Amino acid sequence: MAHGIDYDGGHDEDHGLTEDGTLIDVPTHQHEVSMDLTEVQLTVQHAFSDRWIGIVRIPFSNRTQDTGIVAPETASQEEIDAMVRNGEIHHRDETFRGIGDPKLLFGLQQSSWLREGDYFTGFVGLSIPFGETEEDPWIAGAHGEEHTHPQLGNGTVDPLAQLRYGAPVHSRVSLIGGAQARLPVYENPKTYRGPLDLRVDAGAITDLGRSITSVVGYDLLVQGYSYWNSTRDQNSGIVSHSVRVGFGTSVGPIGLQLSGFFPFYQDLLQDEGDGFEQGPTFLLSLARSL
Repeated sequence: MAHGIDYDGGHDEDHGLTEDGTLIDVPTHQHEVSMDLTEVQLTVQHAFSDRWIGIVRIPFSNRTQDTGIVAPETASQEEIDAMVRNGEIHHRDETFRGIGDPKLLFGLQQSSWLREGDYFTGFVGLSIPFGETEEDPWIAGAHGEEHTHPQLGNGTVDPLAQLRYGAPVHSRVSLIGGAQARLPVYENPKTYRGPLDLRVDAGAITDLGRSITSVVGYDLLVQGYSYWNSTRDQNSGIVSHSVRVGFGTSVGPIGLQLSGFFPFYQDLLQDEGDGFEQGPTFLLSLARSL
């Protein structure tokens, strides 16, 4: 389970909406948007042999969005009311909840691959278009109609890849690293194509004794542009660098890991728009062999 807090976004706006739904010019003001994200992911892993493995991942998301506007002091009440109406067709206080796109992966694991005690895993797979998708929000917004930007799925079958390697460097310390990618290659029936999603991590795991381990590392997220009808979504694109700190242990047959991801530098790949800068994210993982 992952829980992210204080994902903050927003943008300048100079349009308002009349009571009859007509877009009008108003003084430039700020749309403020924040989101808290909780995702629970069920993972089932089956070993066909000592080497070959299949994985199924099913995500469930709960996203709570809070919104508001910041109007200039010179704005009239009529203009502020128009700003609020226009803001509510773009962003509203609401919760998005549902199952995302399941992922199917198949690959191999190899122990003592390059040296004694190391390991390597490599997987390829596909996402299954199951999560709810939306109609083009830019067309709806241009007509003064209510719309939604966040989506639970891409609506496409996307190629997936995942690599991981680890090796001991001390009796109690191992270095680890990995990468995973999702690469949408075509538009869904609503003309949406999701962004490239690339995640890279590296770190060190230390055995603290008494079945407790610690992990300290670096995580990189590169999320490219998404597109509507081959036109770039101006809200998309981010590069985020984070520090990861975590601990792991076992309670009987159950493995438990708790980690925190803390962004220290982020770059929104957009000149304008309301992409979200990420806040801290906390991850709780439970695993059991059957």
